[in-house]
Amino acid sequence: MNTTIYAVDPGAPGFRAASLLSVMGLGSIAGRLIGGLASDRFGTRPVLITATLMMAAQFGLLIVSRDFRALLFFAGLFGITYGKILCAMPLLPAETFGLRHHGILLGIITFASTLGGGMGSLTAGLLFDLFRNYAVVWSVCVTVSLRAFVLSLSTGRVRRTDAGTVRERGD
Repeated sequence: MNTTIYAVDPGAPGFRAASLLSVMGLGSIAGRLIGGLASDRFGTRPVLITATLMMAAQFGLLIVSRDFRALLFFAGLFGITYGKILCAMPLLPAETFGLRHHGILLGIITFASTLGGGMGSLTAGLLFDLFRNYAVVWSVCVTVSLRAFVLSLSTGRVRRTDAGTVRERGD
């Protein structure tokens, strides 16, 4: 996702548009700290649930506003939210399945995330070329984020017992 191009199209100078990436990066640092503290205090699952819902709302903001201040607000919040997700993702498989296969699970998650990040920009560009607006792109992002929210609701711990595996809801 490249908000700099989205900002330049309506007339923001290149420097201001590029500053959105810096705001995202700073937000991501804050999000990792906030996400780490929140995961320790409330558990990984609530952090992930909150972050995926926040992400859907943030992309919704982009559908209704192209004002540079709204983009700046989006960039900061997106960075924080993305940082929280990055903090939660390594913890989730360990909490859900234990440490026995944590390496391969984290590898799969990281691979899928990297593939999605790479394909996301290409897909966004294709959607923009097809529809000549960003509303479709942001609508897809809202939809994917809401799907992640629904999936995050189904996460929980797996407890192994002599009788078999029992899935626990919540943290």
